[in-house]
Amino acid sequence: MQDIPVIDIFCHIFPAGFMQELAKRCPHLSFKQSGTGSALNIFNDKSGYWVAYYIPDSVFDTPEKRLEDMDRYGVDVQVLSASLPGAEPSSLSAAPEDLVKIAKFLNDAIAGVVNKYPDRFVGVAEIPVTSEESALEEFDRAVNDLGMKAVQLYTQMGGVPIDSERFYPLFERAVKFDVPILLHPSNPPPAQSRNYELDYSLMLLFGWPYETTLALSRLVLSGVLDKFPRLKIVSHHMGGMIAYFGGRLQIYENLAAMRGVKYPKPLLEYFKAFYADTVLGGHLPAAKCGYEVFGPDHIVFATDYPFGPEIGKAFIRQAINVVKGLNISVDEQEKIFYKNAKNILNIR
Repeated sequence: MQDIPVIDIFCHIFPAGFMQELAKRCPHLSFKQSGTGSALNIFNDKSGYWVAYYIPDSVFDTPEKRLEDMDRYGVDVQVLSASLPGAEPSSLSAAPEDLVKIAKFLNDAIAGVVNKYPDRFVGVAEIPVTSEESALEEFDRAVNDLGMKAVQLYTQMGGVPIDSERFYPLFERAVKFDVPILLHPSNPPPAQSRNYELDYSLMLLFGWPYETTLALSRLVLSGVLDKFPRLKIVSHHMGGMIAYFGGRLQIYENLAAMRGVKYPKPLLEYFKAFYADTVLGGHLPAAKCGYEVFGPDHIVFATDYPFGPEIGKAFIRQAINVVKGLNISVDEQEKIFYKNAKNILNIR
């Protein structure tokens, strides 16, 4: 058991009925059983991509079963965002009107879980980015009517990078409502990728942290953080490669200076405005590196549950052990385990 309160800010749910919703609205998806196990793999037959997997009648879709794991390991609150594919266009290859309906289904389903167990779950909204009107309409409904405390966006959506001006209205809305954006990696469309990245699940293992690094870098270098200084972004996987390779930003600073472009402060300082989560597969050296860069005020506890070994149980244990393994003060542990998340999400 955990002796400090714990908020898991980046974990996922595959709500009951979502598989049927996908089957109804996404003709390019197929669902195949994984060997002799109970997991169903989701494939996009149009792109040739593996999209996600799902285990029916498990912690993936049954709140009561995940509550058992939360109680066993001392997780007080889970912040629920949709599992991939969510409503991400590249993953689904669905018609725009169907993406809107999928997002609405997910938000209603997640809100239903939160309403049933309001002391244990917090909801994250899925946003359909098919048009500015539909995106803002669902943003408003999810936050104002359903009580969502955050929104989930992806590193790229339909092949459009997160820093595109197309998404500025969403950033404006996030600032207006003071809700954070949880940034999740996604597979780039085939035209922007290489087939061999899919071998051995390499895109999932290391491509996603790279995609996260690209997205964060674009947000910094394009000036999004300067345009929206109060924008709160939570990065999955401890900010990708930034903590380890942040020194390489000097190369771009030098190249930019040759073109007469000078940034108001060192680029790495911009990255410290992001919040980085502890989804690292329990890898303590990476956590130490992230701690040195982001610091205790900008690290948030997360597990990626229910993914990983033992249907997420191992990732809970490992994430808790990683925070404790940093050998930091109780005050700093409390910030990472729950206080930072409470502040970001504006919850009591």
